[in-house]
Amino acid sequence: MTLTACARTWGPDTYNWASSAATDVGMRLHEAFSAFAAAVNATPANADLQLSVLRNHASATGATSYGFAWRLGHPISPLVLSFHNVSLAQGFSSSTASALLRLGLASAWIDDTSNGGYGSFSATLLSANRGLSHYGPSGTPAVAGLEGTLIVVFDATPGAEFFLATLLRPGDDNYSLNLSILLFRSPAVSGWSLWFHRARAYIGMFSSNDRWSWRGQSPEVVSFVSGASGTQQINAPIAWQVIPLATGPVQFNSVQPRLLLPPLLWTGDNQHTDPRRLGRFSDPAGGGTFYQLGAAGGSVDDLWLRLPSSPPPSVLSGWAAIGSLSWRTLSDRFSVVAQPPLSPSLVGPASVPDLIADWSPNAAGLAGVQQHPLYAQQLAAAGGLGGGGSGRPATGVLWPRRV
Repeated sequence: MTLTACARTWGPDTYNWASSAATDVGMRLHEAFSAFAAAVNATPANADLQLSVLRNHASATGATSYGFAWRLGHPISPLVLSFHNVSLAQGFSSSTASALLRLGLASAWIDDTSNGGYGSFSATLLSANRGLSHYGPSGTPAVAGLEGTLIVVFDATPGAEFFLATLLRPGDDNYSLNLSILLFRSPAVSGWSLWFHRARAYIGMFSSNDRWSWRGQSPEVVSFVSGASGTQQINAPIAWQVIPLATGPVQFNSVQPRLLLPPLLWTGDNQHTDPRRLGRFSDPAGGGTFYQLGAAGGSVDDLWLRLPSSPPPSVLSGWAAIGSLSWRTLSDRFSVVAQPPLSPSLVGPASVPDLIADWSPNAAGLAGVQQHPLYAQQLAAAGGLGGGGSGRPATGVLWPRRV
């Protein structure tokens, strides 16, 4: 499949999140996601992983709440991701909430007109009040006169599909929040994974802990290993490790594959640039350009997008290439270090188990004994327990032979 990377920009005071006009940011986001979903759904291998739009900006039933609800297919437990603003007063944290981010099982989503037309959940996996800055002329931003940009990057290559959307508000206002939503697939898990990134300044729409993936058939928050280790150092790939719960039977030293974000996303720990000023630099190794989508702050790393020079990414009709934006070339001397691929991790219960006393009760009985990591070795050395052979050593031990 072809990598698509493009952008839409709005001039001072014309960017408007709280609008259902086809030319405004909300419906442009819908346009891009719909193009990605169509490509994903056309792949036969994705029959159980279909994407669909349940709500978009045109679904708003009033003049306040605007957003989207996407259904993320899964053979066992499909999800619904929902986001919409709940106020037109600029918010910048959970204490000045102006938006609602929710993730839940599709079976728990209620298709009604509540929440401004965006439906409700009987139960959620994630429900977070977040700030959303700069609605534009329909809202009350703290600073007027700022431009706005929507960047979308997606690829529908089977098994490695991803969709990235970033909202950028270039300016000097500390309340300006650059927000990124990443939906992606990985061979390590069975369904769609989600990652949210917010820029420096206040906590914003997403917190650094809003990362969801799959453990078996259940979506859960996962741990995050970025690999960044120094100022102005940029690392890839961004690696996750799904951590099984400590409760229930978890086989000791189970092998857990790493979950990698798309390889064109890099992370770093650089405090010298600010994405609100649209920074970029050429890859010192050649062949591509780095664009900064989010700046480090607190526990959040830089987020960088590396686009190849050849072949250039395709561009949606009516959109512009990302490189055509007013990026400022950065003079910082960056250290770009490709992190070696991480090996699979051995995981198990929270503490090292007593392999005799703590063996899972689900493994009781003869079948469980044969699976026990210690007993199984003893049985194998003794020739097994039934099913062939005498079960008796040739010498040294006397007991009646089995007939």
